[in-house]
Formats: sequence, structure tokens, C-alpha cells
Amino acid sequence: TYASSLEQVKYPYTFTTTNTGGGTFSFNGQNGDSKGHLSIDTLTVTKSIPLSYSGTLAAGDGFTLTVRTPDDSMVLAVISYYKGKPTWTGAKDSKWEKEVNWTGITNISDITSTSEITINSGVSNYPEISTNVSLKSLTITSNARVTMTGGSLTVDKLICTGNSNFTAKDGKVVFGNSENSETDAEFSADYPDNSSFCNVEVTAGKNFTSSNSMTVKGNFTSNGNTTLSSGTLTVSGTLTVSGTATVSSGAEINVNNADFSGTVTNNGEIICGGGDVTFRGTVTNDGKISGTTGILTFSNDVTNRGTITAGNSVNDTAAVTFSKKYAGTGGTLVGSDADSTYIDFYGD
Repeated sequence: TYASSLEQVKYPYTFTTTNTGGGTFSFNGQNGDSKGHLSIDTLTVTKSIPLSYSGTLAAGDGFTLTVRTPDDSMVLAVISYYKGKPTWTGAKDSKWEKEVNWTGITNISDITSTSEITINSGVSNYPEISTNVSLKSLTITSNARVTMTGGSLTVDKLICTGNSNFTAKDGKVVFGNSENSETDAEFSADYPDNSSFCNVEVTAGKNFTSSNSMTVKGNFTSNGNTTLSSGTLTVSGTLTVSGTATVSSGAEINVNNADFSGTVTNNGEIICGGGDVTFRGTVTNDGKISGTTGILTFSNDVTNRGTITAGNSVNDTAAVTFSKKYAGTGGTLVGSDADSTYIDFYGD
């Protein structure tokens, strides 16, 4: 039943369009790009809102409708359509590689390393990746999801908006598509705890940035440069960074075993959970580096203006080793709470 006297809830929306063909999109009574509110009665299950297009729809023309929560704090749903652009429908099943699950393509090979794919909510089946997929970007909108059970996903940008999630149960995500000229790669998520990775790799020559927390159940191997701008990077396997590593203030890396071959600039916190963490390049520490129950080895020069905390020494083994110059300008070197802590200095 529908009762007009029921209380109405207003959901803010943004409607953006591309119309090079010269036609006009109309949504909710407004032509072209628009912003407004969708007023829906509290007990209404469904409501039809008019969307139309007049004129010629050229290739690439389309729209994106973004609906947010009443307090405007989170994206509820994103609906989009662009003529000729691959669009996931999940009409048959969850298999990414089946053409029948897409519109805008005639063969799955139409999706290439330059494709910018958006997975929206409200489809019958959400995609599952089990083969090798190469894209420019993958955006998962609120309440949608993508699952990986094998293969590899190579992408410049992986973006999870609203309450979406990306779950890699197996396989490998490669950030930085070598087939593209783009030098920057990125992972960002509004709710990063919704997403998890099995194995992660950063392509050589690429600059990877995670602007939020990442959970990696396997190994994280960076052959490029890696920046953690906020949140916590947790790696259960081995973290290997061949390029530079930058940890911004407030960010944290939590690992058991790690090997940093390049320059490390730490303004946040690096925590060694119980294995060996080796810094082969120069280290500038203005944050915290903690050995906890692991072993820290600094093979190159160290400038410490923050705090380096040693872990527990086991069997008379040094908890921290400085092989070259240690400059503790205004910094602190702290022993553990154990009965004995060994710190070895072999350089200046």
C-alpha cells in the first residue's frame, strides 16, 4: 500500500552526463547534470523515477547517478551507462570471462589494459576473477563486490567506494600496468576492512600508493616505489620492497618478515611482529620502528630522529644490528622490556 501521509526520507543524489551527440538526458524532471534529493516514503518498497534521453546517443555518451545516505556521509548506490563501454550485468553467472555477463562488448578480448571498468550494485551476480585480467582501472561502487579465486588482476587503480568490497581468496593483484604509460598506481577504499588480498605485486617503474589500510594474507612484493599515506599495511607473509618505501605520519606497516632494498622514509610506524626485517638501503626515521619479538637489521646508513625500539634478544643474538653509520640526531634508541637486549654497532 502507498500512503502519502507517511514520513518521507530524502536521499541526496548527483546526476552527471556526457552527451557529445547533442541530445539531452533528463532525470527526476531535470535536464542535464543535476543535483537534488529523492524523497521516498518510509514504507515504500519501490519507487519509479523517470530517466530519459532525447536526440542522438553517440559512442561514449552516458550518465552516472550517485545516491547517498540521508546524512550525505556515504554512497548508497551508483548506476551508470555509457554507450559502447563494457558494463557488467551478471546476466548468466559470476564468471568474469563470459561475454554473456557483459553489455557493450562482442568478445571478452574487447576488455583490455586500457579499459576502465566500473562494477555497480543491483546486478543478479557479482563478478569472480579466476583468470588473468588486465585493466587500466577497476572501480567497485557501494554495495557491489568483486571476488578473486585465482589468476591475476593487473590494474593501475583499484577503487572501492562506499560499502563495497574486493576479496582475493587466491591469485595475485599487480598494481601498475606495464602496458600503460601511467606511472602511478593506487588502492583506495572508503571501508578498507571490507577488502583483503592474497598476494600483491607492484610493477617495476611504477609508484604505488595506498591511501588506507590493506590486509595481505600472502606476500607483498614491490618492484617499484611504495607509499602508505594512511592506515595500516598488514602482511602475513613476506614484504619485499625493491624501490623506495615511504610511510606517512599516522600510517603503519605491520609485518613478520620484510626486506627493504631501497631507501626508506618513515614518518609513521613499522612494526616487526616476530620475524626478520632487513633495511638494505638508507633509512630516515622520524616515526617509530619497533622490533617487538623480531630482529631488525640495518645494512646501510641510518638517520634516526624518531624512536627505534629493539626486540628481545634470543640466544645472545642481537635484536638490532647497525652495519654502517648510525646518526641518532634527537632520536631515541630503546631496549626491550626483556632481561637482556643486544644491539650491535659495526659502523660509525
